[in-house]
Amino acid sequence: MFTVILLVPIILAANEAGTTTPKSVHIIYRHGERTADSSFQTMTGGLTEKGKKQMYELGLYFRERYSNLLKTSFDAHETQIISSDTDRTIRSAGLVAYGLYEDFNSAAKWNGEDHPVRFEPIPVRSIPPELDRYLQPKVPCPRLAKLSGTAWTQYFDGLLERHARLLNIYVKEMNDEDFINRDIDIEIRTIKFISFMEEAEFNSTHGLPLRDWTVEMMQLDDFRYFKTHTNTPDYIVFAISAVITPPFLRKGPSNSL
Repeated sequence: MFTVILLVPIILAANEAGTTTPKSVHIIYRHGERTADSSFQTMTGGLTEKGKKQMYELGLYFRERYSNLLKTSFDAHETQIISSDTDRTIRSAGLVAYGLYEDFNSAAKWNGEDHPVRFEPIPVRSIPPELDRYLQPKVPCPRLAKLSGTAWTQYFDGLLERHARLLNIYVKEMNDEDFINRDIDIEIRTIKFISFMEEAEFNSTHGLPLRDWTVEMMQLDDFRYFKTHTNTPDYIVFAISAVITPPFLRKGPSNSL
């Protein structure tokens, strides 16, 4: 369950020779691999050891890729790191910062030569959820709600038609009658199923036990959409993106990494 979405707008400037050089880079990425959430609404899943390593290595990659733009020591006027206000994203940002400024951390001497602590704290700013209009917006949008609801309903109703046997087993074993009740709002219908699929995907990728029917389900292409961090089928993402500009593409905090 690890998805790094790298959105890298680069501002270029022309020099006297007519070539261009990068002047500013904005990078947007997700967090590292995490454990399954107890509920997709609570977002409690913490980073795994693999997830920590992924974020550290991402920082190393950024250092190599943009070494011509960044000083080896941290400069608050040069780099800003902003996170949404969840534990796993804040920790991911800190790990990326550590990899990005690894040499800066290794040279730390604030604890003395005899007992060095190879760490220099690099600020990670976060935006409270109620104010976050850029990374994790919660502002109601009727158009988005309608489009998402329609797309989700079509998707899940299609699953029920194509995989009635497996999904009837799921409903019985997991006691989730709401999933097949088409008179209920789609978000309420699918809460348990999304959490179930997230746990199943985590177990399947970490060698943990799975029920026989769950193993069969995880091997089907129709359920592969849930093998992504967001638990959002790809075609729904594309449909929404076609008509709605993501908040982080609008004008927001400047000079940010």
